[in-house]
Amino acid sequence: MLMISLGEQTSWTATLALPAAFVVSAVTELVVLSTGTANATGLSRPHDPRGEVDDPWEARVRCHRGERAYIAVEMDRDPSSEHRPICASCAQTSPTFVRQVRREAAES
Repeated sequence: MLMISLGEQTSWTATLALPAAFVVSAVTELVVLSTGTANATGLSRPHDPRGEVDDPWEARVRCHRGERAYIAVEMDRDPSSEHRPICASCAQTSPTFVRQVRREAAES
C-alpha cells in the first residue's frame, strides 16, 4: 500500500506492490503462528459432532438452543450444557460457552 500511495505511480511500483503485500502478510502470519500455542488452528476438545456421524457434510444435528438442525460441520458440543449439540451461531453469542470451552481445552 505504501508503494502505491507514496511516491510516483510507475509500472514498477504497481507491479511489485501486490507481491510485496503478499510476502509481508505471509511473514506476519508465520510470526504470529510461531509465537502462539501449539495448536493455533483451533482448540483440541472431545465430543466433536463431526466424528459421531457418517458424513459430516450431509448429516443434520439439532441445536439445543436454537432448535434448528444444521450440518454436523457447523455444530459443536456445549460443555456448559452437558455437551448437548450447539450451532456455531448460538455458540458465538454465548459467553458461558466460550469460557467453558477454554476451560475444557486447557484441561485436555
